[in-house]
Amino acid sequence: MIRKCPSTEGLEEESSIDFSEEEDKESELKSKSESVEVRAPRSLSLREAVKTIDFYLLFIAFFLNIMPVVLLTTSSKIFGIKSGFDDKFASDIATSTAVFNCVGRVWWGFMVDRFSWKLPMLTYTAMWAAFFVTFPYVVMPYVTDDMVARALYAIWVFVLFFCLSANFVVVAGAVTRIYGPANMATIYGLIYIATCPSALITAGVVSQFDITGQWIPIYSACACACVLSLTAVLFVRDLKPRVVGFTNNICAVLCDPCRLSILEEGKIYDEA
Repeated sequence: MIRKCPSTEGLEEESSIDFSEEEDKESELKSKSESVEVRAPRSLSLREAVKTIDFYLLFIAFFLNIMPVVLLTTSSKIFGIKSGFDDKFASDIATSTAVFNCVGRVWWGFMVDRFSWKLPMLTYTAMWAAFFVTFPYVVMPYVTDDMVARALYAIWVFVLFFCLSANFVVVAGAVTRIYGPANMATIYGLIYIATCPSALITAGVVSQFDITGQWIPIYSACACACVLSLTAVLFVRDLKPRVVGFTNNICAVLCDPCRLSILEEGKIYDEA
C-alpha cells in the first residue's frame, strides 16, 4: 500500500511563526541597545594631568605623608624599649603591626569605593595627626600603671600603622577618580616619586641628630606634616564627593583657575 505523504503546511506555519518571533526579539533588543548610551570613561593624558593643580597638591600631600611613614617605622620599637617595655613586648607589637597594615589597606580601599577618595584621605590624615601628637604621652612616666601603659602603647601603634596603610591605597583611588583609568598607573607612578626625596630628606635630617629621647619633638613634627598634608588635600577637587563636598565650594574652588576646564566641569565621565 502506498501511504499518502504527510502534509507540511502545519510545520511551515510553525516555522514561520518561530522565525517571526525571533526577528521581533532581535529587533527589540537592537532598538533597546540603540536607545542606551554607553558611559565611556574620559581619561586625561599624562600631559593634561601635569597641567592641573591637583597633580601637584597630591604630590605635596604624598611627600608630607612619607615623613611620618619613615619616622614611625624606624622609631616606634625604639620608643617602646626606651619607655621601659621589654624587648620581647616591643618586638611582638612591631610584628603585629603587619596585620593592621594589611587589614587597613582593605578597609581604606572599601572606604574609597564607598565614599570616593577625599573623605578617607581627610579622615586618616586627621586621625594620624591626633594619634602622633598624643603618642609620647601614652607611656611612662605620663602613665604610671605598667599594664595600662602597655595597652595604650599597643593601641596607638596599631592605629598609627592602620592609618599608614591608607597612604598607598587612597592616593591611587584619587588618581583614578580625578584623571580616569587609562593613564592611572603612569600618573600614580609620577606622584609616587615623592617618596624618594621625602624619605631622603627625612633620613638626612634625622641622621644629623640623636633622636633618642626626643620623642615629643619627633612625633609632633609628624603630626605637623599630617596637618599640612590635610590642608593640601582640602584644595583638591573631588569630582564625586560624599559628605565632604562642601570643601569643593570653599577650598577647591580657589584653585579652579589652575585647573583644566574638564576638571572644573566634572566631566571625567561623559554624561549619558
